[in-house]
Amino acid sequence: MPSTFPSDAQRVAALRLNQDAAAGRVVRRLGDAGVESILLKGTSFARWLYPSPHDRPMADVDLLVAPEQVAAAEEVLMRMGYTYEPTDRPPGSGVLPSPFGAIPGDLVGHAREWGGKGLIPIDLHVTLSGALAPAPQVWTTLTGHIEEMRVGGANVAVLDVAGRALHVALHAFQHQLDHALESGQTMTDLSIALQRESIDTWRASWSIAQQIEAVEAFGGGLRLDRVGRDVADLLGIPDAGSVDSALRAASAGNAPRFIERLSRLPGARPKLTLVGRKLFPPVDYLHAIDPRSRAGPRALVWSYTRRAFRLTWAALRGVGAWRRARASTGDDRSTRATEPYPSERE
Repeated sequence: MPSTFPSDAQRVAALRLNQDAAAGRVVRRLGDAGVESILLKGTSFARWLYPSPHDRPMADVDLLVAPEQVAAAEEVLMRMGYTYEPTDRPPGSGVLPSPFGAIPGDLVGHAREWGGKGLIPIDLHVTLSGALAPAPQVWTTLTGHIEEMRVGGANVAVLDVAGRALHVALHAFQHQLDHALESGQTMTDLSIALQRESIDTWRASWSIAQQIEAVEAFGGGLRLDRVGRDVADLLGIPDAGSVDSALRAASAGNAPRFIERLSRLPGARPKLTLVGRKLFPPVDYLHAIDPRSRAGPRALVWSYTRRAFRLTWAALRGVGAWRRARASTGDDRSTRATEPYPSERE
């Protein structure tokens, strides 16, 4: 008697259909609200790289929107029943606009996840991981590299081949060690893309990477693969070997990377300002990440105190990793300390 239970392949196919339907539904609702979006990774990668779209698993739907339209996009998601799903970053952190206060000069985020009971999660992106150019510049550049794809019954904007090749390298660099399962998928994507696409495609991707200031992440992502190293060398992409890259590769966490960011600021005043903002962020920001702080003035003071002790302890523990990363890269701070990160430029 044949089994009445669906096979693994059938379950994967059903999930993919649901994900595509969710993508099409959200894109249509965003469009109705005047919000432009670009579908990232997911189905666009699956149809590009694999014999069957079901061969590439995905956990959510990734959408990039213009920075000035993030608030409108979030309103659409809330009307659809979505709620913000905190991960490692509260609303208002990084470059994402929101009613919550951000910490100016802090490490920036690139996306945040929205979900809900029975809903396919949506990762709302305002930039690409590894892109250091201002988010509006990233959006403007990428909108020059899109094409149309039919997904979930809707005409959806996706990155063109050069844009997808850029993103597959950036994604590999982002997840090289920090998420073991996702890292395996991203490395498979990268390997197939490198075998599939010609050097002309990668040259076009390299041009985009320079425009969005993703040089280090693009080159670092390519160099994770043997063929990619040859492509990077052929294109003349510098092997940066920066302290931040070494810290990422070692999965050293945010504290050593914050120390590296701090060390690059010129003069004592900017350093003290950033440390003060990190230890004592705006009240709304603290309320967002620590609900206990909302109980009253005493709870707020106690929350600030806990935060100061916790971050100070993390920084003390991170100094060793930061020093080892500097030593491993031969970083000469005497000649580079006054150069700000691109994301810190006025």
